Amino acid sequence: MTHALASHTAPATWRPTTAQLVRRADVTKTDDNTAPLGISLHHFTDLVTDRIDLTALDLHRVTTVLTKQVRQALGGPNRFEAVRSLVIDPDRVATPDGRTAAEVCGESWSQIRRITDDRACEAIDGVCTFGEATVIQLAVLRATETRLPWWGTTEWELRVDRWAATLRFASRLKRAVRQTPEMVPDDVLRELIG
Repeated sequence: MTHALASHTAPATWRPTTAQLVRRADVTKTDDNTAPLGISLHHFTDLVTDRIDLTALDLHRVTTVLTKQVRQALGGPNRFEAVRSLVIDPDRVATPDGRTAAEVCGESWSQIRRITDDRACEAIDGVCTFGEATVIQLAVLRATETRLPWWGTTEWELRVDRWAATLRFASRLKRAVRQTPEMVPDDVLRELIG
């Protein structure tokens, strides 16, 4: 018997289950940013998308900033506790202009923080039960399943390559857009995520 979701296009707000992620994701397309991106999407971006009014450009920027912070936290000791501390910190710098997570979220911060804390604690429990490799793999699956060109995905790299191919002096600009998309002008970012 075929499940009904398999036969039609999912709405934009639909989120696949863990089992669906495992069945459909191609985890061969990963790099050092993929797991941090998956964590950022699950612990913050998915939550703010439905709760606060951010432009697509701002959402991409706050996700990129957080992904870089999560990547750093995962490189240290007690890495999942460090990620938890990071994502629930109201004073965490969330934007290139220095606004904090609480400032970006406004009145929704307490609700977002509570759900984020629940998700981070579930990840820590998952590490205790299943091991770090399994939790990292789940984060990779979340990142590779995404349909949007987030920084850190193969789709982002392909879009940057196509965009840079149209420029006369592409190498330095391409490197900047690949490494710091949160800092590029709106018109460039709009072309890349559009």
